[in-house]
Amino acid sequence: MARAGRAGAIRSLVRLLGRRAEGAAREAAYALWNIQVGQRDHAATAFREGAAAVLLPILSATLADEVLINALGALTSLLLAAGAQEAIGANGAVEVLCGYLEDDHSLAVRERALAALANLLSGHGENCRKAVYRAMAIPRLTRFLEVSPEGEPPSLLGAENAAAALANIVATTGPMAAQTAVDAGILQVVSNLLQSSARPAQAFGLLANLSWQLPELGEKIYPMTPIQRVVDVLKPHEDQPPRGRLAALALAANLASLGPAKARLLRAGLLKPMVTAIESSGDPANYEQDSTQQRFKRPCATTLS
Repeated sequence: MARAGRAGAIRSLVRLLGRRAEGAAREAAYALWNIQVGQRDHAATAFREGAAAVLLPILSATLADEVLINALGALTSLLLAAGAQEAIGANGAVEVLCGYLEDDHSLAVRERALAALANLLSGHGENCRKAVYRAMAIPRLTRFLEVSPEGEPPSLLGAENAAAALANIVATTGPMAAQTAVDAGILQVVSNLLQSSARPAQAFGLLANLSWQLPELGEKIYPMTPIQRVVDVLKPHEDQPPRGRLAALALAANLASLGPAKARLLRAGLLKPMVTAIESSGDPANYEQDSTQQRFKRPCATTLS
C-alpha cells in the first residue's frame, strides 16, 4: 500500500510538471527531487512515469533560478534509474547541462548542473563523447577546478563534481581526450586544487584516469600528488564514500609502477588500507597477490559520480 501510494505521488508530480506553469513546476520539481534522493526505486518509478520528458523542456526554457535548481536536482536523482542516462543523453541533455556551466548563470545553478552532468556522464561513453566533441566540456569543467588567489575554487561542491565529470570523460573517451585536458593545463590546475580545502577523492580519480590513459604522465603526476592524503582517503571512514576510496586505490596502483612512488606509498602506510579496500571492493579479478603487497595486474581507471 505504501509503495502504491509513493508511486501515485510520483505520478501526480510528473503530471504537474508537465503543465509547465512556473509556480507549479518549482514546487513539483522540488518535491520530485526530494522523493528520489537516496531512493533508486523512486527514481526508477519517476523515470517510468515520464519524468525525463517533462524535466528536459523545463531546463531548455528561460525560467527563474529556483525552478532551474529544483529541476536540475530532480534530474540528478533521476539519472540513477536504469536506462535514464541513455534516454536523457539522447535528447540533448549533455549540451543543455554544459550550457548551464557558463558564467551568465548563478553559481547555485552551475553547481546543480555540475552534479547532474557528473551523473549523466558516469561510465557512459557516448554521453562523454558528446560532452567533449559537441559541448566543449573539458575547458568548461576545468574552470571549476581553478583556485582563486586566496587558494580556493569558486565552489568546493562544484570542484568535486567537475573533477568527477572530467574523470569519467578521460576514463571512457580515451587518450585523445586525456591529452586535450593535459594541453589545457589540467595537471597544474589539479596540483593547485590539491592544496586547497577541497576534498581530494575526485581529483585523485581524475589523476588516476589520466595516468591510465597516458602512462608517461606518471612522472609528472607523482611529484604533485600528496601521497599521505592518498593513503588517508583509502582508510575506512564514514565520511568517505566507497568510490572515493576506489579513486585513491586506482591512483596508488598506477603510481606504484614508479620506484620512488612505491617506496613513499609503503612508508606512508599503504598496505593495510589498500588490502582492506581491495577486499571490500569484491572484485578479485583486478589484483594478484605477491610476496610483499597487493599489486594490480594492469593500470587502473575509476568511474565516479
